[in-house]
Amino acid sequence: MIIGEKWVKEHYNGESEFILPEGVMVIGNGAFKGCESLEKIVLPEGVTEIGDYAFDGCGFLKSIIIPESVKSIGWGAFALCDGVVIICKSDSYAEKYATEHHIYFDWYDLPF
Repeated sequence: MIIGEKWVKEHYNGESEFILPEGVMVIGNGAFKGCESLEKIVLPEGVTEIGDYAFDGCGFLKSIIIPESVKSIGWGAFALCDGVVIICKSDSYAEKYATEHHIYFDWYDLPF
């Protein structure tokens, strides 16, 4: 399943913490753009791609759990998300992305 802005508007109600359902494979471009109350989001195993500007302007986003299945993170995915921490597996694509884009990261060892 690919989720975009329309899906987010129908399913996200401004909670500070949001867990995406199983079956999501792609977070589309700008899907969560401007969701200012979002502080934590958990992506399920099986997500392979985070689109361009997917979380742009989520200014209070503190953490995002990114599974090993993610192999692509788009341009500006975390633009204007100062202070966000990417939580991921060691040596994963998400860790590499965080390092290259000067985003804080932390590792998890157990399934979430």
